[in-house]
Amino acid sequence: MDFYGTIGPACADAALLQQMVEAGMTGIRMNLSHGPLAAHKDWLALLRKAGVKKLLIDLQGPELRIGRLPQPLSLTAGQTVRLGAQGIPCPAALVQGVQPGQELLLDDGKLLARVDTVEPDALCCTVVRGGVLQSRKSLAAPGAHVELPTLTAEDRENLRIAADCSVTGVMLPFVRGAADIRDLRKAGCIAYPEDLEIDRSRANKELLAAKTLEEIAEISGGLYEVPERFRKK
Repeated sequence: MDFYGTIGPACADAALLQQMVEAGMTGIRMNLSHGPLAAHKDWLALLRKAGVKKLLIDLQGPELRIGRLPQPLSLTAGQTVRLGAQGIPCPAALVQGVQPGQELLLDDGKLLARVDTVEPDALCCTVVRGGVLQSRKSLAAPGAHVELPTLTAEDRENLRIAADCSVTGVMLPFVRGAADIRDLRKAGCIAYPEDLEIDRSRANKELLAAKTLEEIAEISGGLYEVPERFRKK
């Protein structure tokens, strides 16, 4: 059995990482939802110094997220906000995939907004449940069909430099079907099936079908599930 830890501020120390390896840790998972691989050169140096041999990168995958904000944004109930051009950055696919009246859940539902009008490049919304919104938080449109690519532009850049960063495996979250794995392989990110891990911890409901899971398992290195408290935020 393999054991992986997730690198973060709490363990970003060469001596501590070395102790984790000596205790039986197989390798490290690096969550790239909040920053690109190129921005973690300091962590990569620590992993090399600590003798960590296996590095799995966890991509962003086909999930809706708020873009990067200059600073946290305080939203209050009744406030009008724009999502998209000249407003809170969000995927263009969301703007194209919803209609007036659509509810939008932000940051795992902590904040709630309602779409009032849809413009070609933005959504005009009313905040129903306020709070503080931070960069790269999750965004959901219950019931809406939003067409998302398997990989974001940042995912593709991370894959491009993966070999130079000694990456040994790739994790793709929010997999919707075998086509996502094929898209990942077409991106040229992986050479051997056993190097690929597929995160189904927050997959879409159709992935729960046994047949779909079997199809994914056949063309990937395996499936894993993350405990609720460790899932991507």
